[in-house]
Amino acid sequence: MENPRLHETFQARDTFWFSIGQLDPDILVPLINPTFAGGPKWPSLRQAYRKVILNNKSLVLCSDGLSDPFPEDEGKNINGFEHEFYVQTNSLLEVVNQSWQMDMLIQMSQLAAANGGIREQLDKYHYMTVELVVKYIPSHFINKEGRIGVILGVPSKIIPDMIKLPLSDTKLVSVILLTLKELDFVTEKGSGGRIQLAEKFIDSTGSITSLERVSLV
Repeated sequence: MENPRLHETFQARDTFWFSIGQLDPDILVPLINPTFAGGPKWPSLRQAYRKVILNNKSLVLCSDGLSDPFPEDEGKNINGFEHEFYVQTNSLLEVVNQSWQMDMLIQMSQLAAANGGIREQLDKYHYMTVELVVKYIPSHFINKEGRIGVILGVPSKIIPDMIKLPLSDTKLVSVILLTLKELDFVTEKGSGGRIQLAEKFIDSTGSITSLERVSLV
């Protein structure tokens, strides 16, 4: 039997995005659910993404399902992993599914799902840096291991950090592409470097990610 809180969660997330921008009615889903091909399992099995045009004309791509309620028979009375990811960009993408922004969002969402969510780590450290393998991205962002760096959790100047859902509050987590200099900086400096870099983003572009911006270190 479907959890009745699932549709309430859909409505709450949609209402939130409509409150700050124009939510595209199309739900972006893979042709075949990756879970059925050996990929990570999302809370309700449903894996989806949404597109939102913000009032300042920037574009947001967001995961939509990491905070779905777990099936009732699992006895977890919370909104899934209690977080969703988003990528905010000033580029109004014509082909979303063939963009580096979308693939970066997908890879981060899948990595988090494979680890059963990362809300506990986000609450503890506030900012995290992760390396991902991402398609469609210029080679000068890719390190010698074939990965890019991203920083998680830098607050947006427009998007709130939290959204209230039927079962539990859910954290909205930005994903920002790093330059190789920035990735080397946080690799060398550790947690202190992450905090310094996050503060630089807060003082400049916020959570907006771009291929054109100047490195902050």
